[in-house]
Amino acid sequence: MTADQPNPQAASDAPRYEVPTDLAWIDGSEHGHEGDLYLTKVPDGKTVLLRGSSRLIWLAAIESANPLAEIAASVGVPADQIAEDVSAFLAELARNG
Repeated sequence: MTADQPNPQAASDAPRYEVPTDLAWIDGSEHGHEGDLYLTKVPDGKTVLLRGSSRLIWLAAIESANPLAEIAASVGVPADQIAEDVSAFLAELARNG
C-alpha cells in the first residue's frame, strides 16, 4: 500500500491510499472465507492474512477518501479514540508496500 500526497482539492487532507501494482489481494468473504483478506507481493512474495480490524482498515483505506471516519463509524467509536492505532497500521502497510 502506498500513500499519495494529500490532494488539495479533496474534502479532507488525509492521504489517499492505493494498492501497489505488485500486490495482489483478495477479500475472502467473496469466496466463502468471511472476515479474511489475503495480500501477496507478486510474483514471489509471501501471503499475509488480514482479519478483524486489520481487514477493516485495509478496505477503508483503499475504498474511502477518509478511512478514519469510515472505520470509526463502522465500529461506533469516536475517530480520535482510534486515530493513533489506525494511523500506525496504515503507516506500517505503506512501509511494507
